[in-house]
Amino acid sequence: MQEPATNEAQDYYEKSINWMTQSLRSTNTISSTAEVIGVEPNILTGGLMSNTLMLNLKYNGGSDGTPHSIVGKFPSSNDASRAAGKEMMVYEREVKFYQ
Repeated sequence: MQEPATNEAQDYYEKSINWMTQSLRSTNTISSTAEVIGVEPNILTGGLMSNTLMLNLKYNGGSDGTPHSIVGKFPSSNDASRAAGKEMMVYEREVKFYQ
């Protein structure tokens, strides 16, 4: 992933890395000493309501059991599609399905 161009983007990136570390630790996917230090996204699909990405992970303190990549599903990068998804509560319904 290229380095973010602004302080705001850098702050978002660092928060995202911290969130990823905490999420993987909370499910015992990685050890309490492992830390995600980088994420390289690769687009798998760009659907009408969402984008699906393969997230290649880089660790500090990872072991053989840490996942090298995970798949993430995100709201559409298209403004009109994302607005339609929010209006129809598509994203909320999908999250509730998995809960």
